[in-house]
Amino acid sequence: MKTSVRRLGLGFIFGAIFLAAVPASAQEFSLGYQWQRFSLAIDDSGDFPNVDESLTAPLGFNLDVAIPIPGNLDVVGQFDWSRWSESADIFGTSLSASANFTTFAGGIRWSSLASPSVTPFVQGLFGATRVTFGCDVTGFNCDELLEEFLEQDASATDLMFQFGGGVAIPMGGWSVVGQLDYRRFFAEDESISSIRFVAGIRLGTR
Repeated sequence: MKTSVRRLGLGFIFGAIFLAAVPASAQEFSLGYQWQRFSLAIDDSGDFPNVDESLTAPLGFNLDVAIPIPGNLDVVGQFDWSRWSESADIFGTSLSASANFTTFAGGIRWSSLASPSVTPFVQGLFGATRVTFGCDVTGFNCDELLEEFLEQDASATDLMFQFGGGVAIPMGGWSVVGQLDYRRFFAEDESISSIRFVAGIRLGTR
């Protein structure tokens, strides 16, 4: 079942990539800074109580392309990336850890065209997020030790559903965009979600 779900996610990913083949004159491109905060809930119903953790990835970017379809709808393809890192010095030893989050997704966006001065929108997307972890101890790459500690590969790919919205303020042939989204990740045995904020520009207008 897990394999079939991953194949479904890949279908959405390839659909998003397909958008790039549409003529540029029929597209809207958005590029912006991305901030993302993750929440993790682990159900240790046996010997330990439930554990709630959070992680903030302050560095990231978002890139999406939209193609208008009838009505106020657009087909949207999205690619985004976020990074978290921490470092510390303990007894003269430098320790650092990092995680990269890469997402491909596709879906539908609805925009209100009632006002020429502001364009509110909501959207829902489905795709997959790839997470890769890394660590260093005084210049020594300890990724293999991390995998042994985790008892699994230090990277993972999980399906993701995203719902949110924002506003675009037209400035001629481009717009200023701000949006807020909620994400739910379908990871095995874990409850993972995130809130992300994006601020940037959108080239092309509806």
